[in-house]
Amino acid sequence: MNHGGRLRAAAMRSVFIPMSNIISLHAQTATASAYAFACTACGQCCNTPPLLTLDEALRFEAQFIITLGLRRVQPLRAGQPVEGVAADVADVAAQQALFEQLLYPAANGAALQIALLATDYPTRTCPALGGDGRCTLHTAGKPLACDVVPLDALQPDRLQHAVLASRSAGFARAACISPAAAGAGQLLIDGTQVTDVGYAHDLQRHRAALAADKTAWGNALHRLLTDALRDVALWARIPQAGFYQIPPVPLLALLAADPAYGPARCAQFVRAQLALIDAALAAALQRKQAADKPFTQQLRGMAEACRSLLPRLAA
Repeated sequence: MNHGGRLRAAAMRSVFIPMSNIISLHAQTATASAYAFACTACGQCCNTPPLLTLDEALRFEAQFIITLGLRRVQPLRAGQPVEGVAADVADVAAQQALFEQLLYPAANGAALQIALLATDYPTRTCPALGGDGRCTLHTAGKPLACDVVPLDALQPDRLQHAVLASRSAGFARAACISPAAAGAGQLLIDGTQVTDVGYAHDLQRHRAALAADKTAWGNALHRLLTDALRDVALWARIPQAGFYQIPPVPLLALLAADPAYGPARCAQFVRAQLALIDAALAAALQRKQAADKPFTQQLRGMAEACRSLLPRLAA
């Protein structure tokens, strides 16, 4: 079967999602190793929709348009500068252990992230962000990826100081991340330790949920995509600073065969997604913004892929 051709035909876009994916760890000048965080509720961390677990994707099926995202991840090497400090053997080992737990092997020593993504027009913020700049899902239980912000569950605890150093520049307007010596906010990271008990707990919860997803459906989906990922041209389109997005149809086909979900539950999800897509397309038509056109075409393709799945789910 030509899975590579199918993936290219179904692909939506390569999109940079700065808040909800693996942070790029840069070779920059030395920075602090202890950081404090003081949320100002500015909404800046909600600049894009979040990554989701499968349970969250099903729970928020009427709130988020959901795609599958593929992302290439390059592991650290010992001695590689990370925020001005050379990564040591312990850094590399900790990251490798976490990648083995949560990611998938790929070509040339890279790792592959397979994620469920909430998505929307690139000109818009997270659909769950209210007009007052606050999350409308907060009281009902927002996604785990949001609970750990500004940390990153896909980096080990001992590298979270580098995550905060990388993010502090992007959050400069909010001024919510600062070196602990500055005396503002609550101590979050001290060296290689996550010192805030609540954040440490949320990181573990998020990692456990991602590991459970990998066991429940990720490994099977990765096997399904293996032949396609051997296609050099396709692999070249999978970015590091973003995701190569496709409709969730391959995952839904797997879930339909799983007694824990079944065809009826998957059909319910598809119908909810089609309603969201139709609403998003109608709103885009009202906005009449030229920048919306590429994503409008991609949404129409996703709707077509989802509609084509419904007869199979009803069979």
